[in-house]
Amino acid sequence: MAFGCMLCLIAGVGAGVVVMRDLVPEVVSEAVGPDLVEVRTSVFADEISLPVEPVVLPAGAVLLAKAGVVTKETCVVGGAVTSGEVVVWLDDSPVVGLRLRVPPWRDIVRGAKGRDVRSLQRELRHLGYEAPATGVVDYTTVQAIRAFWQDRGRERVESVAMSDIAWLPEEGLTASECPLRLGSHASDGEAAVVTGGGLDRVEVDTERVAVSGARLARVDGFAVEMPADGVIEDAGFLNALGGSGIYKRWVAEEGLSTLTVETELATPIDVVGVPPSAVYELNGDSGCVTTPNGPIAVRVVTSQLGETFVVPAGDDVFSQVVAPAPEGAKSCG
Repeated sequence: MAFGCMLCLIAGVGAGVVVMRDLVPEVVSEAVGPDLVEVRTSVFADEISLPVEPVVLPAGAVLLAKAGVVTKETCVVGGAVTSGEVVVWLDDSPVVGLRLRVPPWRDIVRGAKGRDVRSLQRELRHLGYEAPATGVVDYTTVQAIRAFWQDRGRERVESVAMSDIAWLPEEGLTASECPLRLGSHASDGEAAVVTGGGLDRVEVDTERVAVSGARLARVDGFAVEMPADGVIEDAGFLNALGGSGIYKRWVAEEGLSTLTVETELATPIDVVGVPPSAVYELNGDSGCVTTPNGPIAVRVVTSQLGETFVVPAGDDVFSQVVAPAPEGAKSCG
């Protein structure tokens, strides 16, 4: 019985040795000679997470000047809020956003005069209608107003009622929220569109980037090439980031945590993993390794997990290096 148990113990130890050999990771070089070690070539993308600083647009709103039932929605989150476009349909009538230098404060009808009339005439010309710059609602201005409304589904309308206009204080607005829903009752003074509050850009901290080359920034499957200065303004990327869980958590935590994005080389490179001790005559990212065929110049890409990843400076290909580098090794220069 004791002899049998001893055999079991020996078998168990043997099995343990076998298991440990199986667990040796492939990245560890296998010695094939006194100083020669096998090396391997792999594709390197330098996938790292980098912190970003979001720049958020100031929040605002496009307000209604009348109440009514929402009979048609036009607002799209992330879409542009453009002068001359319908922001919502109330009681089956369009409410049009207009970029006016003077905020609308009265109905503009035939014979009206003033700065607000001149502001309306200017915007009508900007939208392609033949309106004068007189500051008076004359016959020509009325014709421009009729054409303006006809293009938006209203016939024989010769005035601009304040209630039919949603004032746009500036150009380049983007909808960050669409609060009105089809069939709901909108109130006078309620927001038809919430603008701003979204991402204007993100600034990626590139200090941790040790590998040169064009990079991609990625979030939720959406990738964009990262500019050299790290400032990303791509609308698609900003929309993807703004809708992601990591950004929503960052907002919920009021920016107290660090927001990061995944980055990688746009074009991965083939590297050779060598023992760090195999590299000598280091000067910046340039160095040498000794192979069975002699010294070879290499460029050091990075080091991680006990390996130094290098790229041969020329067209040399090697599968073995001497490690550690022998004393008095020949220069590769």
